[in-house]
Amino acid sequence: MRRPSVIALIAITIVFFGSSLPATAAVPDEIPNGLTVIAIDAGAAPASNDINMAETAMATIASSVDEGVVTFVHYGTEPGDPVETVAGEEAADGARSAAAGLHGTAGPARSDQFAALTDVYSYMARVNAPEGSRVVLVTPGRIEGESEGTRGRLQGVGELYLTEGWHIDVAALPTMAAPLRELLSELAVASAGQFYDLGAAEGLSKLLLDRTGMELTTSIEAELTDGSQAAASVEVAPHADSLQAAFLRGGPGTEVTLFRPNGAAATSELTNVEVFETPNLVIFTVTGPQPGTWSLRGSGAASRLVAGVDVKNPLSLQLVEQPPLPVGQPGLLQAAAMIDDTPQALPGATIEARVRQPGGTAKVYELNDAGTGGDEVAGDGLFTTTLPELEAHGINDVALELSWANYGAIIRSEGTFKSELFPSVKVTRVSNIHATVGEAVPVAAVQVVVGDYPHLVGVEDVTAVLSGPSGESVAQVVARSEPEPGQAWEFEVLAAPPETGDYAILLTVASEYLGREFSVTSPDITTAATINPQPLQVMGLPIWAWAAAGVLIVALGGSYLHISRKVQPYGYLYDDQDRVVVDFARMRRSPLRHLMSMDRVNAREISGLPFHGGEFHFRRDGVELRYRRMEGDPSLRVNSRPAGPLVVLGDNIWLGVGGRLLTFVGERRASTMPAPMGVSVPAPADD
Repeated sequence: MRRPSVIALIAITIVFFGSSLPATAAVPDEIPNGLTVIAIDAGAAPASNDINMAETAMATIASSVDEGVVTFVHYGTEPGDPVETVAGEEAADGARSAAAGLHGTAGPARSDQFAALTDVYSYMARVNAPEGSRVVLVTPGRIEGESEGTRGRLQGVGELYLTEGWHIDVAALPTMAAPLRELLSELAVASAGQFYDLGAAEGLSKLLLDRTGMELTTSIEAELTDGSQAAASVEVAPHADSLQAAFLRGGPGTEVTLFRPNGAAATSELTNVEVFETPNLVIFTVTGPQPGTWSLRGSGAASRLVAGVDVKNPLSLQLVEQPPLPVGQPGLLQAAAMIDDTPQALPGATIEARVRQPGGTAKVYELNDAGTGGDEVAGDGLFTTTLPELEAHGINDVALELSWANYGAIIRSEGTFKSELFPSVKVTRVSNIHATVGEAVPVAAVQVVVGDYPHLVGVEDVTAVLSGPSGESVAQVVARSEPEPGQAWEFEVLAAPPETGDYAILLTVASEYLGREFSVTSPDITTAATINPQPLQVMGLPIWAWAAAGVLIVALGGSYLHISRKVQPYGYLYDDQDRVVVDFARMRRSPLRHLMSMDRVNAREISGLPFHGGEFHFRRDGVELRYRRMEGDPSLRVNSRPAGPLVVLGDNIWLGVGGRLLTFVGERRASTMPAPMGVSVPAPADD
């Protein structure tokens, strides 16, 4: 049969046959904070050790329920056993009463586990138990009507409870057989519940952890004989909130005692001591225990005795967080015992730290809160030590140990801190400096790196001091380039050594890296400087400067006189149609040509001129055309005659070439000028 069919069959069974238990149950009006149903199997009655353990389990569970409702129910072979509802402090007494009802009775050889789960399910459905409610089966595990299908049916019941958000816990009593432990464990798992094997001390310890939060550290584990004793001690540190000592014993015949540091027994008569006692379990709870050595002791009948302690101390020993420490430099390590993130002053206490570096080197350091060895303020709760130069970058493991001179208690914890490569400087000096007094020259080059990689810093973060025969002076630091605005990694140091001698250069880079301020200084750097005196000066300037200025003035004056004597181009060239070919005064010339040949115009500069190879020279008394026949047009004629190397231009002087006639006039004219006598004027060329 598949699982959904089993669940459906169980649900139908509960609907039709599960009504007898609720008929006699004391049903609460509402259950806002959850319901706990503790079902005690009457099959435990014949065995006194089962009854004792049942009382222990039920009292422990019932007393751990701070809010909500606790309900007890006996079950065996007949349904309809009475149900008692208990809340608050009465829960533990209800557990003891439920267990007492088993004494002197003969329980059934087999119990109807299915009927009990059916009745409880019906009851929880009737009172509308909220999600998270729990059922605890306290049973030796004997099942009436056991068959091959028992496992499947039990798992189906567990899954049915889980669909409602309810859980089944199983407290297996000592006489439960091993196969049934496995079977009922599967029932708990199917409903997302817990299984407690109370036949072993570990099962009861797990119950204590789940129900009370006690994390027991075993102090005693012994097999007692009649009249024998077992004892152990526990160290309680200052600031402890509570001390709980739990004794798991074979029965009430074993006497257990908790002794205070003064040797007196801790009893419930003391205002800060509570004692919870069942046949198999005794728990001492001490609020605000006195620091010192407490003792546990058990004696009595032959039985197994296991004792454990749980000390709650709000002191949290931890490293003080800080940015990574620089490799190759000393650093501070701080630790503190915190309460609510506040360091506590611990008179008479010592903190030791075992530091294992990334390379494996380990060393123990003692931290102090006395205002020495790097500790800034005495008694502020911050314990400090100075670490030597760290070897490598990476994670450093730290084991902390807090102890007191007057107490044997030790609090331990672990932590880590990082060590990283920090920026360093590489300096290249100028070995031989040659300069004049007052002249700033390069004396060194600087690079800022992290490992082998450039690191950008601000120009203002780099300072340089020059020390020499006359004392110290601040040098100028200039960035060679800025990959980011105001940030660079290569710098040049400029200084003006006042006199010849040896000089030391001290470079410092101070900035922030990985959240930590740092300052790194270059090793000693020395260089030699040869400083020449200033030349003779007149009115603050050296003689050579005045001489150079004089030469320049003379050259400029001569150039001015030479240029001022030149004649600017003037006049016009007209053709025989009385059209202006060029206006010399308004020609556009390059600044260089205008300066270099102010009084000359090359024929090539004139657009539309029918010849080249000549140069017009302008003088105050006239204009000349200096013609180079080899470079120009050999057909150029002057008044119908071949042109010579020098042609003086003026009125009635006509230049002819290629069928065109040109003449020079000093002023622009308005009328047509006739051709000269005896000069044949060719017809204008066709356009």
